[in-house]
Amino acid sequence: MKIFVLALVALLGSVTVIAQTQTKQPAVTDKIGYVDIENVIVQLPEYKTMETKLQETQKKLSDELFTKRQNFERMYTEYMREGKSMADSSRVKAEEQLQAMDAEIQQFQMEAQKTFENTRKFYLSPLYLKLGGVIRDVAIENGFSMILPYRVGNGELLIHADTKLDVSALVIKKYTGN
Repeated sequence: MKIFVLALVALLGSVTVIAQTQTKQPAVTDKIGYVDIENVIVQLPEYKTMETKLQETQKKLSDELFTKRQNFERMYTEYMREGKSMADSSRVKAEEQLQAMDAEIQQFQMEAQKTFENTRKFYLSPLYLKLGGVIRDVAIENGFSMILPYRVGNGELLIHADTKLDVSALVIKKYTGN
């Protein structure tokens, strides 16, 4: 009997210690929010500067492609006009040049697209890094356990999201200091 009472007292004592330990720890919140990162990015002041630089890059690449195409078209028109009267060796040489120019244009288009995408990533990377820190700060300051992205790429990540959980405005406010 004494053993039973001692075991009961020990059990109650450990339950009391566990309960006290649990009440001393801060409560874990289940507060979850989401942010529409793409929408936030386009509202940031740095985005406008980045967009201008991207448009300049795109225009430069577009102009260069336009010049290459004009040269090709000029040579092709000349070939079509004079091709029948050309010597066989000259015609073959002109055809080879046209094929090489066409291949060069196609290669340039692929490289221009890669250049544009790399330039875009180059300008966006610092924005995303800074934005990640701001989102983390907003979560800590407002007691969020988790802030999820609303979409990933072109697809929506969240099937349903209550607009009251959208922290995009808080993130923009924190980022811009307003």
